[in-house]
Amino acid sequence: MEKNINELLGMCFDCESTDCALNNNGECRFPLVYERMPVITEDDGCTEGVINLSGK
Repeated sequence: MEKNINELLGMCFDCESTDCALNNNGECRFPLVYERMPVITEDDGCTEGVINLSGK
């Protein structure tokens, strides 16, 4: 079943990554793109981040 935008926005959380393209001013936007939570482990952190090559 498709999630609505409010559900997806509710899945966004604080993000400390500085090189992930899905980090929007300290908030993870991964759920808005993939409609699920990213895989985050204690040892590796977020394993599904998208490296921001544009430098922005």
